[in-house]
Amino acid sequence: MDRRFVGQWPTGPQPYVPTVMQLTVEVESGGGLARSLLREWFEAGLRILAASLVGNSRSGADHGHLEGRTSAAMFATPFEGRAELRQEYSPESWQGFLDALIRLPSFASFEAQKLGPQGVPSFPSIVVSCERVDGDRAWLNLSMVTKPQLQRSGKRWGEALSFLREMADKVNPSYGGISFLDTVFSSPLEAQLHLRSRDTVPISRSRLRGYGWITILPEEVGVRLGGVAGLRASGAFAEVAALENGGFWLRATEDLDNYRAQQAELVRNALAVVLPNAGMVETR
Repeated sequence: MDRRFVGQWPTGPQPYVPTVMQLTVEVESGGGLARSLLREWFEAGLRILAASLVGNSRSGADHGHLEGRTSAAMFATPFEGRAELRQEYSPESWQGFLDALIRLPSFASFEAQKLGPQGVPSFPSIVVSCERVDGDRAWLNLSMVTKPQLQRSGKRWGEALSFLREMADKVNPSYGGISFLDTVFSSPLEAQLHLRSRDTVPISRSRLRGYGWITILPEEVGVRLGGVAGLRASGAFAEVAALENGGFWLRATEDLDNYRAQQAELVRNALAVVLPNAGMVETR
């Protein structure tokens, strides 16, 4: 993969290449919408990506015969500095986990992974996560990572794409998109530049965190780039649409298979004035 242009579709079948969906939203006064979106994110992650896996969970299984079964668990850190809590997945524990999200934990994650011989973790694997980033205001940094990548001809791909668009339409996100670099809370560009999401998220309404095949812009950044008309005039996008509650949805190419280094360069150039650089915030 050409490392000059992060986030493009990698060449060749690689079982370790994920599909990564991300969305960053601001916690508004009262937090009601953010709480609703957080629960929807996890519910959709299980429904769209992991339903077939958790149906074959190892819970209650003969631990001598784990191959082909699934390890599934939820993790949560209520407050920064507190110990991480872990629960094995069951329908009952899942409902308790969802109910606890109303407190907007510092970190929450659902992980499901197929087991290989002797119970060694294998593929497919699904990770649905959220980190809360606190500053002058609070933010939710949402992520779904599935390995191997979703098959574009499959039902789950269409459902995942539609769900991300529906979530983005409900709020003016500060960032979001679909990419294929194995990151959780950082964008591919942030990972390449060694930037930390805790530094970039609080300024994500003025500085775009990254780009990919799908890029979601906050209203403030999209307006700086000329709105729908200006973004379309750049010639870098096959689709430019205004989101229902503010922000913009950009698709680089109609077909994901056509998103290569040349198209990624066009996207980067169109967004260059609002993208981060390595010196803008503290690095790792």
